[in-house]
Amino acid sequence: MARNREFDPKEALEKAMMVFWQKGYVDTSIDDLVDVTGVSRYGLYAEFGSKRGLFLASLDYYQENAVQAFFGIVEQAGAALPEIRLYFDKILDFYSQPAGKLGCLMCNSATEVAPHDQGVKEKVNGAMERMTTGFGVALTNAKKRGEVKSKLNIKQAADFLTGVLLGASVMVRSGANKKMIRNTVEMSLASL
Repeated sequence: MARNREFDPKEALEKAMMVFWQKGYVDTSIDDLVDVTGVSRYGLYAEFGSKRGLFLASLDYYQENAVQAFFGIVEQAGAALPEIRLYFDKILDFYSQPAGKLGCLMCNSATEVAPHDQGVKEKVNGAMERMTTGFGVALTNAKKRGEVKSKLNIKQAADFLTGVLLGASVMVRSGANKKMIRNTVEMSLASL
C-alpha cells in the first residue's frame, strides 16, 4: 500500500531553496534541510532523490518564482529601456534589504557548484541565457524607439547587462558598498 505524502513538496522546496540561498550548497547539510522543512530524510529523498536533486529543484523553483518576480518586467511584450531601468532599480532596492544581502542564488551557484556539477552548470547557463535573451529583446525595442545609441550592438549590450547583473550580485554577497554597486549599474545603463 502506498503511503500518503505527509507534506507539501512546493512548501518544502521553497524552504529548502532559502537554506541553499543562505548557506550555499556545500554548507547545507541534510539535517539543515530536515530541520527547516520539517520533512524527514526519507520524505525528502523519496520526493527529490537526494540533496543534489533537491538543490536542482530549488534552482528551478528560484527561476520560476524569484527571477520571474523581478525579471518578468523585462520579458513583457514591448519592454524597452524604461523596463530595463525599472528592473535594475527593483534589484538595487532588493539588494539594500536584509534578504537582498544573499545576492542571487543562480550567481552564487555559478561560482560555488557549477564548476563541479554539469547539471547545475546547465541550470545556471539557462538562467544567463534567459537574461541575455530578455535584455536583447528589450534593447531591440529600445533601439527602434531611439532610447539607446543607434549603433548599439544588441548582442554585446545584452551580454554586458547580464554581466553587470551577475557582478552586482557578487558585489552584494561580498558586502561591497551600496553606492559602488549603484554607480556600477548607473554607469552601465548610461553607456547604452
